[in-house]
Amino acid sequence: MSPLVSLPPELLVQIFFFAIQPKTRHGYPEEWVQVVPLMCVCRYWREVACNASVLWCTLRIHVKTSSQLLRLHLDLSRNLPLDVYVRLETDSWDSAQVVDVDEMLSDLHRVQLLHIDVGSEPEGPRSIAIEHDMPNLQKLVLWSNYLTTPLLPSDQHHLPCLHTLEAETVKFSDLTPFLRPTITNLHIGGDSYDFPDLRPSLPELLLALSTMPLLERLVLNFTVCDLVDYNSADLPFVTLPRVRHLEIMDDCLPAGDLLEHLIVHPSSFLVGNRDSLGYHGAFPKEWLIRGYGHLFGFEKMLRVLSSKLLGHGILGPAPSPLLRDLTLAVWRDNYSESVVEAFHEDVGRQFLFSYRPDPGYNPSTHVDCVLRSLDGSILQLVTKLHVEVPEDVKSEEGDEHPFTVRLEDIAERLPNIEELRVSGKSTWDREFVRIHTSPQAIPFPRLQHMVLKKSTFRKASLSTPDYVEDPEDLIWTLLEMLKVRKAAGIPIQRLTIETSRRLLDSDEDALRPYVRRISFAYIASSDFRRGK
Repeated sequence: MSPLVSLPPELLVQIFFFAIQPKTRHGYPEEWVQVVPLMCVCRYWREVACNASVLWCTLRIHVKTSSQLLRLHLDLSRNLPLDVYVRLETDSWDSAQVVDVDEMLSDLHRVQLLHIDVGSEPEGPRSIAIEHDMPNLQKLVLWSNYLTTPLLPSDQHHLPCLHTLEAETVKFSDLTPFLRPTITNLHIGGDSYDFPDLRPSLPELLLALSTMPLLERLVLNFTVCDLVDYNSADLPFVTLPRVRHLEIMDDCLPAGDLLEHLIVHPSSFLVGNRDSLGYHGAFPKEWLIRGYGHLFGFEKMLRVLSSKLLGHGILGPAPSPLLRDLTLAVWRDNYSESVVEAFHEDVGRQFLFSYRPDPGYNPSTHVDCVLRSLDGSILQLVTKLHVEVPEDVKSEEGDEHPFTVRLEDIAERLPNIEELRVSGKSTWDREFVRIHTSPQAIPFPRLQHMVLKKSTFRKASLSTPDYVEDPEDLIWTLLEMLKVRKAAGIPIQRLTIETSRRLLDSDEDALRPYVRRISFAYIASSDFRRGK
């Protein structure tokens, strides 16, 4: 007899339970495993499965779900709470394709989680008017690619247990009736290309948030309609004392105004390993605020963030003393033109802010904006500076990434930089070694590690028949820089050179006496990507 057949029922139920757990993508179960096939293995398995109510409490309903299967789940789950996933994804809808929920009307009072997903555009009506009382509903998730989504729970009932509401691309006016005072977890999302009439104005959003004083987790992605004018001075301040998890992604101007008018706990502004930062039990998160749009909006967003980090307009002490070892990164790619980020790297990348601007700005402009907008006490927490432009980015005609701010000023505002990573195409490698003119004026005195990525060490090819050494080549100015720093008693401890062109052995021998550790990574041009 097979050992699986003789397993105790309790252990077999646990195995079945893990076997039927669906694989998820973006929080939605995509690959489902039914319990029914397990019942067909043998009589013992069938008996165990039929007596285990916990195996039947999750219902997946779509247009092809049979009423017999639905009835089987409802009967065998007995009186346990239900998790119901409704997915509508068809090319055209008619009355015969609408999900039939008549079988479960008498069991709707057991539903604790309801997830409704509309995955494709209907040709018929864009909503299904099926509304019922669900007194035990705790979590409502509404996903729609097309304006609105069918609703099973009625907004005319109290829904006293509802604590989580998540909505993606759903018209805000359809959500408003479900914004109850009991909600502790609110996630509203859209995308940058959806219809503007889906979103509320900022005054409307703040008014809605003021009705949910128990909020602990607040995630707002492309939520505010930026076509509605408002006076920032007239916006109400909303106090949410229990919020410990805050994420905002939107155009910088409304994102900055929203952040300014939310009065929350200081832990909301911290990212990274929460236990090491002193706040236990908080929600883990990867970022605080992501902005898009014009540079003046980015400045507004940073000024508000800086003020909050210093303790203004929050419920508690300033969170900035708990921040440390920030990385400021500026990079460009072929899709978003530029990205500016500040993040921790204790567990992956934990972003304090991220910004994708409109096209037309160079890396120096972004760093200048950060230096002007953030308070000096926060800038002192930055220990790593990364400025990278991938090799395959096509520069505009005449675009040589000119400096709009002196590198000496950057070094003065960021005095605690320990790691500097620059790419050749950014031109920052040449600019950095240039400013080392004397031991009395050394920029970045705490610099320990320098990474040169895809730098051009010689302007002319060594294979050129009439090649002559040029003292202005990067290899020689780099050597002089290392000499100056060593003479000043603050040598570079580690130099990493990532290049597709091998240096001469004599070049390596010339550099080694002035740096404690030097390493080379010879990479192909196609391997030059962010993070490699």
